[in-house]
Amino acid sequence: MVATGKISLGTVVAFNGYLWMLIMPVRMLGWIVNVISQAIIAGKRVFSVLDTGSSIKEKEDAHCPSEFRGDVVFENVSFCYKEQPVLFNININVPAGKTIGIMGATGAGKTSIINLIGRFYDVTAGRVLVDGVDVRDWKLSALRSQIGPNATREEVIEAAKIAGAHDFIMEMPQGYDTIIGERGVGLSGGQKQRIAIARAILKNPKILIMDDCTSAVDMETEYQIQQALQKVMKGRTTFIIAHRISSVRNADEIIFLENGKIVERGTHEELLAKKGRYYELYKQQYKDFEEFQPKRQVM
Repeated sequence: MVATGKISLGTVVAFNGYLWMLIMPVRMLGWIVNVISQAIIAGKRVFSVLDTGSSIKEKEDAHCPSEFRGDVVFENVSFCYKEQPVLFNININVPAGKTIGIMGATGAGKTSIINLIGRFYDVTAGRVLVDGVDVRDWKLSALRSQIGPNATREEVIEAAKIAGAHDFIMEMPQGYDTIIGERGVGLSGGQKQRIAIARAILKNPKILIMDDCTSAVDMETEYQIQQALQKVMKGRTTFIIAHRISSVRNADEIIFLENGKIVERGTHEELLAKKGRYYELYKQQYKDFEEFQPKRQVM
C-alpha cells in the first residue's frame, strides 16, 4: 500500500506503534484474570479459617464467681492429643496459696498439665477442678483472666525490679519507653523471660504458672529472681515447671513425670531420701553432692 501510494510510510509506523500499545494491555488483562482467580480462592481459605469456631465451648450458664481463691485439683485425669496418649491417671491437689513443682524430661507432659487448668484443651477422662468447680463449667474469660492490668509507672517499675529487669531496661535508649519490636525481637532470651515474669507479677493472679521461666538466665540471675519471687508467690497457688532443681526445691510438693505418669512425688527432702529419678537428677546438677565430695583422709 505504501508502494502504490495508498498510505504513507509514517502511517505504517504509527499503526505498528499503536498495535504494540494494544497487545501489552490485552496480555496483562489475561494475567489479571488469573491473579483474581487466585485471590478469590485464597480469600475463601482465609475466611474459612477465620470462621472456624473454637472446639472449646462454654455453657450458657457458665460459672463466673465474684471471688477467686485458687484451689486446683486433678481427679484421675487422662489426656490424649490427636489420639496420642499424653497423660495417664493424674491426681494432684493444690490448695490455694501452695506451690507445686513439676519436673520431668521433655515430652513427659508437664506443659499439658498446665494447659488443662486454663482449659485450652479438655480432658479425655477425669476432671480438673478450680475452686471446687469443673473447669468445663467455668466461663472461659473468668477462668483465664486474660485482661491485662491498668498499672501506674511506679507499679511497672516495681514489678520489673522484682523480675530483675529494671537494670537492663534503664540501659536502653528510651528506658521504659523503648520499642522492643514484635515478640521482643530486640531482647535476648533472658531479657524476654524477665519481662514475662514482670508482666505476671504485675497482673497479680491467684494462680501463677511459671513454665521454665528462668531457663535462659544465668545461675546468679536465677537466684536473684527466685528470692524476689518467694515474696510474690505467698498467698497464691503456684505451678512451677522446671528442669533445674533449684527452681522447685522450696515447693510444698514436687511431682516427677515420666511418659505422662507421676512416678515420684513429695518434698525435696522426701524425694532425695527415696533415691529415685529426682535423686539422680540432683546428683547430675549439683557437683558438690556428698557422694562426689573427696573422701577425707584418715589422720
